[in-house]
Amino acid sequence: MQARRLQRFAGQLLFATRTPLFRSLVLVVLLGGAVPVLKADPISVTYTATQISGSEWQYDYQLTGSFVSGDDLAVYFPLATSLNLVDLGTGGTDWTTFVFQPDPDLPADGEYDMVANIDNPSLAPSFDVQFQYSGTGSPGPQEFTLYDPNFNILDNGVTVPPTSPSPVPEPASLLLLGFGLLSLSVYAKRRRASA
Repeated sequence: MQARRLQRFAGQLLFATRTPLFRSLVLVVLLGGAVPVLKADPISVTYTATQISGSEWQYDYQLTGSFVSGDDLAVYFPLATSLNLVDLGTGGTDWTTFVFQPDPDLPADGEYDMVANIDNPSLAPSFDVQFQYSGTGSPGPQEFTLYDPNFNILDNGVTVPPTSPSPVPEPASLLLLGFGLLSLSVYAKRRRASA
């Protein structure tokens, strides 16, 4: 279980920053040059946050997308604001759910994991977890990562409230660079032809 936790910590480190260059460097170091295999059909996770009493809150998640047996969706609870995660045992028989508590010794965020027991599991049930929240206001979006059974990263993103539109994926930086270079090339050819 501790080895699994350390693998997850490596995954969290990879996505701890929004800087693509740093992510690439960490990816090369952690995975020895291997590139994560991203799912062709991205998943989404919507959430509803409900205050139970005082600092006790509950997240209810709904999933979309496709999953195969062994896929593990990990939703992260920030170490700085989350304590005492409790898996409410929801999700139905197609899923196994469990929590990892936030661990200041690693340091590592807490996790709520949903593992598919079969291919194309039912997405009808809600997945629920309670926790203590020490932040200000109400808890909001969380980062998530989808792993295959070998802990390869298939997808990642941020949970969204049900009324929010689905996030639009940003184009890859290299694709933008390629289009920019192509545009400059076409502009230079036209300029030379008109001179």
